[in-house]
Amino acid sequence: MKSSPEQTDRSPTPRQSTGPGKDDLRQGIIHTEVSPAVAWVMIVVFLVTIFGIPIHQMIVELRSGQRPNALDLFSNGRFPTRSDLRQYEDTLVGQSTAVRLCQPRLQERITSWGGFGSTSVVVGRDGWLFYRSGIDSVTGPGFLDPLTLRRRTRNWRDAAATEVISPDPRPGILQFKRQVESAGARLILLPIPDKASLQGHNLSSRAGAEAPAYNPSFARFIEELRTAGVEVFDPSPPLIRPGEIRYLVQDTHWTPQWMDEVSRALALRVRPHLDNVARSIRLEPTIVLGLGDLTEMLRLTEQQRLIPPQSVTIQRVLDASSERLHPDSQSQVLLLGDSFTNIYSAKPMGWGDGAGLAEHLSYHLGQPIDWIARNDAGAHATREMLAGQLAQGKNRLAGKKVVIWQFAARELALGDWKMVPMTHPAGD
Repeated sequence: MKSSPEQTDRSPTPRQSTGPGKDDLRQGIIHTEVSPAVAWVMIVVFLVTIFGIPIHQMIVELRSGQRPNALDLFSNGRFPTRSDLRQYEDTLVGQSTAVRLCQPRLQERITSWGGFGSTSVVVGRDGWLFYRSGIDSVTGPGFLDPLTLRRRTRNWRDAAATEVISPDPRPGILQFKRQVESAGARLILLPIPDKASLQGHNLSSRAGAEAPAYNPSFARFIEELRTAGVEVFDPSPPLIRPGEIRYLVQDTHWTPQWMDEVSRALALRVRPHLDNVARSIRLEPTIVLGLGDLTEMLRLTEQQRLIPPQSVTIQRVLDASSERLHPDSQSQVLLLGDSFTNIYSAKPMGWGDGAGLAEHLSYHLGQPIDWIARNDAGAHATREMLAGQLAQGKNRLAGKKVVIWQFAARELALGDWKMVPMTHPAGD
């Protein structure tokens, strides 16, 4: 059907068109029209969201006779820094009655209806949960890239304003290698890959066998360390097949079965460097139910039924007296570890006790080991604990033949790899 001349004349010319032009699209510019009424509604909602929660919390604190936390922002007689504002925000999120009342219910609904996670948790396929920072550590830029190192240093300085971090893991690792070797032992690094590295098929719809996913700098990192004489034990399988499970469904950590496989393979690497020490050690299977740390990060209601607990069978390691094992400072092996070491050893983590990496390594070696473990900051925390005990006169490196440093591989992209001096107390 042909258009009439009047219809043709009324059609907009290219100059009159309100749609985005090609040049605008190339620059990422998209024109939108918002009525004044809608604009004011959006402004009001934004202002209520920004100011409503802190004002409500101040009222609650004043009614209970407390000093409002907001006043602490100006207690030092200066304008708040970024670090002050971030600390106040964290405190507000943790203490706000409005947040505690609304956030769990809202989170439960958006997770149930839309499959959305939170700022910390990503919802994968079939109920699998993933740590967002772990995904970023795998899919993000290379952690050894000079621009990445400078950006991380700058961002940390802006956030903390008290110290400058060491984002490059190589100097701190090489320093610790020298410290361990000066004590007469050899160092073995044990970086545990992130869940996103080995359970990618539970995160997206990719199918088929594939290699583990690594940060772009990981291969270079391993090569440089091995060239420098550092022994690295990478437990990642060469190929991952759909259906293989190595991590807990709603937790950031490994399954008891894969942890045991890694400890057995690690024992084979370590045993040739040790003297034979016979000790009676046995396993005791125990069933444990847990919700996982990622479920806790979602901050759902206590009555939630959206995420059921997962059942796993751990193998508790017991001595001849049927007692769980403890660190033995007289042993030939020292393990420094983070939450991957503690997950089945520290009962407060919710997955049982006496069945962690240290205990299973002892079992497969057939002799006791010594260990120092802390759940966070695997890049430097256990080295600082080791150095602190040395400064107090307790040398945990004495008599050791092998030192194993276990850390989550995501620390390579996120952690502070500060230099940690090992100093004996004065007079030694």
